[in-house]
Amino acid sequence: MHLAAVAWLREVVTFAVNTGMRRGEILALTWAGVDFTRRTVTVFTSKIGERRTIPVNQTVLELLSQKYEQAVVYGELKPGLCSAAKSVPSWMAATSDEDLRQR
Repeated sequence: MHLAAVAWLREVVTFAVNTGMRRGEILALTWAGVDFTRRTVTVFTSKIGERRTIPVNQTVLELLSQKYEQAVVYGELKPGLCSAAKSVPSWMAATSDEDLRQR
């Protein structure tokens, strides 16, 4: 696997573990949903179709700050990267979004 892809996947997993957000919610996140002042991210359409605002910790704020400097956030990456991220790697095959949120 390409090193950039590994680093990107590590960021998404770190984001998921620290926020409890689902993979699809993270990949759909845009800058319109990020509020650095209130330390929150907003999912405009959750799995059940509702809008929800999630508080974020310092780890997530640092990830978002790095992405802001690069002018990208997970939902605004090139389509090929988002497609690749949606295919689950073999080591995560037995791990669901719910498993990550419960840990």
